[in-house]
Order: sequence, then C-alpha cells, then structure tokens
Amino acid sequence: MRVEQKHNLGRAEAVRRINAGIEELLRQELPAGVVVTGISRTWADDTLRFSFTAKKGFFGVPISGVVRVTEELVALEADLPGILTAFIPEEKIRGDLQTKLAQMLSSGGPG
Repeated sequence: MRVEQKHNLGRAEAVRRINAGIEELLRQELPAGVVVTGISRTWADDTLRFSFTAKKGFFGVPISGVVRVTEELVALEADLPGILTAFIPEEKIRGDLQTKLAQMLSSGGPG
C-alpha cells in the first residue's frame, strides 16, 4: 500500500514533524485494546524504515514499511498482511494514514 502527501516544509522540517507525529501516536491508546510492540524505527538520510507488531490478546500482526521524504513529498509504503486487510479494508487504512500524514505536515502539525 502506498500513501503520498505533498508539503511545502522542506525535508528537514517534514522529517521533524513525522518524528513528532510518530511519538504522539505512540503515546495514544489504540482502539479495541490493540497494543503495539516490537517497534523499530531507523532513519537513513531521508528514509525511515519501520516495523512493529499490532497485538490483541494472543493474536499479533507484523507490519513494516518505508517513509521517504523529499523537499515537497512524503511517501509511505507499507506491507499489510492479508489477515489485517481481511478485517479492515485497505481503503480505510489508506484513508486513515492519509489523514494522519496530512495532520503531521499541516501548518498546525505536531511539535
């Protein structure tokens, strides 16, 4: 799945806002008792590689992806397991991620 968001912040500010937005998301309680574990985030230049497991009870789903930041665009690519998209339509996930990215990169974004 791929989500793109244009911005006019420049690379450094977009990276800062993405980091702040991720920290904010990690502090929030997730719906339906879902817990995020095994979080890995690694920046190399303007590319963030991430992975985590979303767990509910004994059931866990690994999710991984890449965020690439340019002067004018943030592109998120994520590998969504079929078991996840069987319960939550990919279009819903894409729409939610698009909204979160837009909020992070808006003039009133996090941090």
